[in-house]
Amino acid sequence: MHEREFNPFPTPDAATAALGAQLGQLRRELARVQQAYANLVAACQAALTARHDGEPDPWWFIEDELPPTPPGHPLNTDSDSRRGGGGR
Repeated sequence: MHEREFNPFPTPDAATAALGAQLGQLRRELARVQQAYANLVAACQAALTARHDGEPDPWWFIEDELPPTPPGHPLNTDSDSRRGGGGR
């Protein structure tokens, strides 16, 4: 059995298959980012409406859409469980 030699120039078929796989991954990532952006826009609109309606804490709409703040970040406080998103 012969070992395959490294070929820095893949065949067109192999390159096309690899690009097709990458394209699928990029489409999924784009859809995920678009959904996250739409959710954040909706949360901002809800917060503005809540503020207009006199809600005492309209920020929670936005906080729920944000990812958790990393440990050591100034906004990451153990005493405030709502900071950094993840539910109210």
